[in-house]
Amino acid sequence: MTVPRAARVIPFALVFFLAACDGGGGDFDSLLIDARLARQGGDLDEAVELYEDALALDPSSAVVRVELASTYLDRSGVDLIDLDRFALHLAEGNAAPDAPPSAGAGGCIYSQIPGAETFDPRGLAEFDGLVAERDVIQLAIATLRGEGVVAGGPRVPPIALRAIDLCDGIEDGELFYDRAAALAALRAQGLDDRQIATALAVNAVALLIDAYFFLNEDLPQQTEWWRLPNGFLGICADDPEALREQSGAAVMDFGEALTSLDMRAEVLALHPGDASRQLVDGAIAAYEAIEMDLGPTCNVLR
Repeated sequence: MTVPRAARVIPFALVFFLAACDGGGGDFDSLLIDARLARQGGDLDEAVELYEDALALDPSSAVVRVELASTYLDRSGVDLIDLDRFALHLAEGNAAPDAPPSAGAGGCIYSQIPGAETFDPRGLAEFDGLVAERDVIQLAIATLRGEGVVAGGPRVPPIALRAIDLCDGIEDGELFYDRAAALAALRAQGLDDRQIATALAVNAVALLIDAYFFLNEDLPQQTEWWRLPNGFLGICADDPEALREQSGAAVMDFGEALTSLDMRAEVLALHPGDASRQLVDGAIAAYEAIEMDLGPTCNVLR
């Protein structure tokens, strides 16, 4: 699916306007107000520091964790446009510049398919620049999940949701899950719909890009990627089962990113032709492109 460039430009930074307050706030309230003012004024370093101070006072605050995670990505310039580029790169593909390797004995089976071309998963122009921001991307994920906010303290419920089972939650480009229940769980954490949309955007961007990095940076075995005539990606490794096992967590994160994109479009009540809905479709197409060799092994009759 090719989305017109103009339609793919989706603003990521959501401005949180201040409501009038009755009476003076405590230290937490003051920090939160000051953090929002700093962010609106463009001082993202100051905003991060103030949000982190507020989070130290109340690690359970879903509102602070959402706004802090969003500010982390804003400060690094990571947004939904980056996610769109990665999804389109996977869904549409590009031929690698080098000649295809020889099939030979024990060679990749996909090299023998007429019309198959080698695929460079790292060929995206933004890849190297975003790799440099990987620590920030992982920090945003950890912030939403409440990881490491208070060492030895009570468990903080994660904001991120994994609302679909990849074995039966995706079929023919459609997602199947209880959207109302998933959104109700987010609202129960004290988030309004704008904050929910921000949380879901941060979650989708961070999880999908980090999963993509894992598949291309962290897998311990060498892989060969091929773009097949039917549009799918064929991925070869010396031990295919080990490859699937090693990539399992990243593929599940990919599924959670899909859910987050879809719920964001739902909570914003976007119509089918909206660019965000098209982004959901593109991300699902990207997932389906790698599902054959990296997706979960399912014993489910469709």
